[in-house]
Amino acid sequence: EAALRAAHGAIAKEQAEGVQAFHECRFREARAAFERMRDAARGAGLGRQEGQAYRLLANALDKLDAPEAEVEEAYKMALTMAHKQDDMELSFNTLTGMGSHAAKTGDLELAEHFYLQSLTLARRVLTEQEEAVAEGNLGMCLGQSESRRSECFEHFRKAISLQKSKGNKANQHTVSTLHANLASALSAHGKHQEAEGEYNNALAVARATGDRRVETNVLLNLANLYDSELSKPDKARTCRQALARLRGDAGGRPSAPDGISGGHADVIEEALCAVCLEPLEAPSAAGTAAAAKPRPVTVLPCQHAYHTACWEG
Repeated sequence: EAALRAAHGAIAKEQAEGVQAFHECRFREARAAFERMRDAARGAGLGRQEGQAYRLLANALDKLDAPEAEVEEAYKMALTMAHKQDDMELSFNTLTGMGSHAAKTGDLELAEHFYLQSLTLARRVLTEQEEAVAEGNLGMCLGQSESRRSECFEHFRKAISLQKSKGNKANQHTVSTLHANLASALSAHGKHQEAEGEYNNALAVARATGDRRVETNVLLNLANLYDSELSKPDKARTCRQALARLRGDAGGRPSAPDGISGGHADVIEEALCAVCLEPLEAPSAAGTAAAAKPRPVTVLPCQHAYHTACWEG
């Protein structure tokens, strides 16, 4: 019994260290911690914890762009352990990770398959929280396909409804992000008036909760929408003035959410699209008349932002 308690303590320690490293983008350190967590769980015969370690390890491997076979094997091991332990939450989280990985590699059909499995599982045996996550993931997945983008609207709206049904317990950051991503999808589909409404919904929630990062991204998108599609230069100017105030309120370098120093300042002052490495608010470098317009930005649930055309391409 003492040995088992010691094993649980060691596993919890490695998991905490790995999760912290992961959130701080120290993915190599996270990988090492999750490998130690896996080995400790295996040595103690703790299948559930071993499965959790494999899932976390797979997430870290995905971030490290490890070989495809290595990432897939870690996820498969996590899913196998989840089935053996009859752990529905671990199954859901693993399927979610597998879907995210498939989407990252460009296999949207496979990503949709995993997200649909996670949605079915959530509806049958889990809670509305997991159902909301799955609906939002399906919205993001389908929103990346021009031919199927119209299908994503229902999933985003369902996710928003499920989140809001929790009342005061709703995750307002998630709600504002869902509104913003729905708006980006609507705009990409040519529904610019509806997109304006959803961006303003996102802005209202972000401001009510002091979520400056989401507020910044939404203001960027709204300014671009007003300039390039709705021909409302006064409103675009108002958005950019609000962005300037956000910067000024924090002495020129607004602090990032979740205590990460400097991240928010980068979003406001020199936010770059990770695909094309051009500023998010800048027009395309291509020498066409259309390129003079600011390009729409897509904000993911994790708060990474990309030019919509880059993300969908």
